[in-house]
Amino acid sequence: KPASLMCIRLIIDRRLGTFGENEMSFFTSLFQDGGINSTDPDKRIAAIDTLAANGGADAATRIGAALNDHDSNVARKAADALACLRTPSAQDALSQALNKALAERAGPPNPKEHEFSQGYWLDHLADSLAAFGPSAAPQLIAILQNRETELHNRPYVGSAAGAALAAEHLGKMFYAGAANALIDRLKDPISSVRWSAASALGAVRAATAVEPLISALRDQDEMVRRDACEALGKIGDVRAVAALEAKLKDGSDFVRARAIAALERLGWKPQGQDQQASVLATKGEYAEAAKLGGSAIRPLMAAIWNAYDINNMQSNDAQGMANQLKNLMNKRELGRLPRMHHIQEVSNGLLIAMKGEHKNFELKDLKMLAVMPDLRVHNHGPRTYDSENRTLNENNTYEVWEDYIEVVSCDELRKEATELIAAIGKT
Repeated sequence: KPASLMCIRLIIDRRLGTFGENEMSFFTSLFQDGGINSTDPDKRIAAIDTLAANGGADAATRIGAALNDHDSNVARKAADALACLRTPSAQDALSQALNKALAERAGPPNPKEHEFSQGYWLDHLADSLAAFGPSAAPQLIAILQNRETELHNRPYVGSAAGAALAAEHLGKMFYAGAANALIDRLKDPISSVRWSAASALGAVRAATAVEPLISALRDQDEMVRRDACEALGKIGDVRAVAALEAKLKDGSDFVRARAIAALERLGWKPQGQDQQASVLATKGEYAEAAKLGGSAIRPLMAAIWNAYDINNMQSNDAQGMANQLKNLMNKRELGRLPRMHHIQEVSNGLLIAMKGEHKNFELKDLKMLAVMPDLRVHNHGPRTYDSENRTLNENNTYEVWEDYIEVVSCDELRKEATELIAAIGKT
């Protein structure tokens, strides 16, 4: 065949020392194209790697063609290679692939397509385009804007489809022009999109996002509330103070901590014992919080609830909360239990608070403590010989910590709470 004869001639020319640059370019191109057109996906991937490594004026065009490969691994490899090339033609190839994917996503679902597979492809394109920096911001914004049509045609969509990553990258670019598109995504049905949008709005310091972020503080997902708190702190608008103060009683320890950090960035100082106790307990300063008496009871109890993954700081159902904690005691395994020193420290703080001079107790809190179950915790004992794990420690001996479950007794807490309830009843 003519191509084969040409290859033989080129080999002879090389042996004779007459092998020029044009001949080398043709020779390399011939075999690389053969790899990309191979029926073996691994060979197509290897050809993409070779093209990306060698570069060349037409490398992006030839790699870009592989973005339409029916094998997802080959297509992803092509996207990665184009991101590494970082040339205008490479970005253009990725943009064309994105436009095609967004158009398909905005249309009605195709029974033959895999919902999450298509979503992962958009994730990959978002990551690859982000490698080009702010010049790719319009494409990333397009991903966010495409969600409205996508969600209209696919009301049961279960994938972020590039939107969460697009928001994250726009935040890292500090691209202020993305503010409106990010604000719209604060109401996305996928929580990862909402919290990525909230975080990005904080990064770009979008003043127009203050009210939408205040609304996001009521989101059911604690990650969204957490990132909305942080974003409001970064934006630094005093309109957020009251809403952030309300988050001092949020059921999530993470949200309370971010709310406090945001308020402090705004120059806020806790007012009254209730706010002081909440701040101290959230920061882990349990002994200091305990000095505030009744104001510290609920924040200290919240530290225990959070240690066992109960996010309901404002519950008035004492028996329900106690039963929930009792049920968890029987289900939690060793590795999922909180450390003994943490629970013991909080428990001691509760006892100090009840015995202190500030008797500003709420009956609902005392009722919870009166039925507080004993708490199972994770503890460890002395070093012992390990017959199975033959890894030497720093003393060149075979010893390990022995982990086990222990119980923190709440007898004294229950007794003190019961006596306080009785005293309140007499008055």
